[in-house]
Amino acid sequence: MNALTGALTTIRRTPYQSLAALLMVTVTFFVGFRLAFILSGADLVLRYFETAPQVIAFFDLDAEAADIKALADQISKDASVTDVKLITQEQALADYAKEYDDSPLLLELVTADILPASIEVSASDPRTLTKLAETLSKTDHVDEVIFQQDIVDQLANWTSALRTAGMIDVVVLSFVSFLTITIVITMKAANKKYAVSVMRLIGASAWYINKPFIVEGILYGVFGAILGWAATVAVLLYLTPTLTTFFIGMISFPVPMSFLLLQLGIGVAIGLVLGAFASSVAVNRFAHRS
Repeated sequence: MNALTGALTTIRRTPYQSLAALLMVTVTFFVGFRLAFILSGADLVLRYFETAPQVIAFFDLDAEAADIKALADQISKDASVTDVKLITQEQALADYAKEYDDSPLLLELVTADILPASIEVSASDPRTLTKLAETLSKTDHVDEVIFQQDIVDQLANWTSALRTAGMIDVVVLSFVSFLTITIVITMKAANKKYAVSVMRLIGASAWYINKPFIVEGILYGVFGAILGWAATVAVLLYLTPTLTTFFIGMISFPVPMSFLLLQLGIGVAIGLVLGAFASSVAVNRFAHRS
């Protein structure tokens, strides 16, 4: 009887213990794959905001339209500036009316002369916008300057916090999976204590005795990785229509199959190592005790 057959036989004879180990590993990889997809998406969103930042300058109510137009023309001459959009008070009122078209009372209280004109500037180089934001904040008749770099910095902080929290979750679950596989294999080895003793008496090597248990641990790790990946991809496919609408222009959907297969390959490799290491520890502990 080869090692794979022996491992499958042991799994079949102790289904509840085997199921507990497999489910624990599956949950671990589900969390790990989910974290990988979330962090990859967060990096793409950050890259989008870093490559398409925007400075918005709001003018005083008494600013002259000619002065605002002249400032917009001057800014557009910069080679790194990709777009300058001038929003007059009338356009601001039209945008306000469109946003609150279901609230007639609010529309009655707002007129164009109480809404500030503004300009929105986009550039290919964030450093240009940083300097531009500083310049605009010191320009006459500019009341307020909003720079998207604040959003980028905030997203970076959120991504960093998410990465830290996610890694802690993965490490904790990986440790629990390791303990689960170790305990399950140790229990199964203990149940075969008599058979192991007989094999030692007839000259069987330690590797021959331990190999089925190590293969069993590898099966938990590999199939747990595959099931965790399958569950993650199923959730991703289910959410794709919603994510496509929410992240339009930032992330392309569906996710490329090459990326999914790369995640699967990495997960299976990690599962193999995790299962082999946990089962090796288990059989070594059992050997020392017996």
